[in-house]
Amino acid sequence: MSWSQVAVAAVNGIAPPPGGLVVVRDRCGRPDAVNAVVVELERRGVTAVVDAVPDEVFASILRGAEPELIEHFGTHRAAMLERADGVISLGAQKPDFEGVEPEVLQAFLRAREVMGEVEARRRLPFLVVAVPTSKLAREVGWSMAELDEAVLPAIAADRRELADAIERATAELDGPRWVLESPGCLLTADRDGRELLSDDGHVSEVDRARGATTSNLPAGSVYSTVVEESVRGTVRLQGDVVLTFADGRVTDGPEHLRGERVSHIGIGLNPAARPVGWVINDEHQVGAVFLALGDNRYLGGRNASTLNEDFVVDRGRLGCR
Repeated sequence: MSWSQVAVAAVNGIAPPPGGLVVVRDRCGRPDAVNAVVVELERRGVTAVVDAVPDEVFASILRGAEPELIEHFGTHRAAMLERADGVISLGAQKPDFEGVEPEVLQAFLRAREVMGEVEARRRLPFLVVAVPTSKLAREVGWSMAELDEAVLPAIAADRRELADAIERATAELDGPRWVLESPGCLLTADRDGRELLSDDGHVSEVDRARGATTSNLPAGSVYSTVVEESVRGTVRLQGDVVLTFADGRVTDGPEHLRGERVSHIGIGLNPAARPVGWVINDEHQVGAVFLALGDNRYLGGRNASTLNEDFVVDRGRLGCR
C-alpha cells in the first residue's frame, strides 16, 4: 500500500472543485504522506495550503508559550478557512497537553473555537486521515512499518464494499431507541427521529446539507447522535473504564469526563481494519461499537463542548427497540 493510494482516497473524500483551495494540516510529521496529498490535489487543479505543525512540535510550542500569543493561533487559520473548500488533517492522535499551563491551554482552546466556528458555519468538508506517527508507534510498541502495514489498507478500503455494509447496518439499527450492552453494563439512549448517519470516507453534498461535514479514514461506520438528555445507565469502555450516565451526563467515571454528554454512538464496518490500540482505527473494525463524548453540533446535534473524544466499547453489542 503506497502513500499515493492513501492520497487518492483522501482527496476523493472531500472532492474539492478544480480551482479550489484545500488546507492540508500536517499533524503527523511525515513528509511522504503530506507530499503525496499535495501532489494529488495539485494534479487535480486544487491549490494545497499546508499548515505544518505536527503534534509533537506543537506540544513543545505550547509548553513554552505565553497565553496572549497563543490567542493568535487561530487568526490567520480562520481566515484561510473562510476561503477554503475543505480540510484534510493528516494524523489523528489526541494532543498531548501534559505540562501545558492552564492559561495557555485555555487560550489555545479559544483560538481553536474561532476556527471551529468557521468550519461549522461554512459546513466545510473535513477529512481526518489516521496517519501513524512515531509517537503512536512508541505508545503501542509497534514499529512504523508494522503500523503502516496494519492501518493503510483500511484507509484505502473499497468504498463500494463499505457502502454495502452501511446499507445492511442501517436497516438493522434504524430504531427509535438504542440499547448498548457491555460486560456488566447496560446503556439506553433515545434517537427520537435523529438521522442515522454513515461514514463511507466521502463528505458528499448531501452530507453537507444535513450537517454531517466530517469523515474519517479509515472509514466504514454507521452512527447517530442521540437525544442528549435521554442517555441513562452504564457502559464499559476498553481499558476497563466504566461510565455512569444520568439525565444524559456522565456522573461517574474519569474526572475529566464528568458532566460531559454523549456526542454519538455507532458501529464499525471496515473489513480491512485490524486492531492496533488506536481508537480512530480500531473503532472501524467490523462489529466494534464506539461511543463519543462532547461536541456534536457538526453532526446536527445540540451539544456544545470543547471535548470531542471517541472510545471503543469493551465487547459492545448495539441494538434497537
